[in-house]
Amino acid sequence: MRSKTDADLVELIRQRNTDALREIYARYGRLLYSLAVKILSNRQEAEEVVQDVFIKLWNNPERFDVSKDGKLPSWLIRVCHNAAIDKQRRRKNVTYLDGDTLADIYTLGVVLKDETEILDMRIRI
Repeated sequence: MRSKTDADLVELIRQRNTDALREIYARYGRLLYSLAVKILSNRQEAEEVVQDVFIKLWNNPERFDVSKDGKLPSWLIRVCHNAAIDKQRRRKNVTYLDGDTLADIYTLGVVLKDETEILDMRIRI
């Protein structure tokens, strides 16, 4: 597989060849991970972003068009960058409770009446 071009590998992915996906991951996985870590400053979230990028490539290889998109690394970097920025934006919209707040909730003996309240509390936590 190492002798294949990126375009050849994408064509093989269209044919559902998992070895082609592995080869593209071997070529560009570390680059994408580095980019995601730089944006997110979180290794676990960066791993999730990289996984999402490769899942997108696997599920929709027709989205990458050599004649339109140019080189595969550029396309992967753009998709990774956008996914990392989206994850960062979603992170900013989440309210996190610190340990003291959680302890206060526990000591108050909050009783949740139904699944809706439980789900709401889980989301806030």
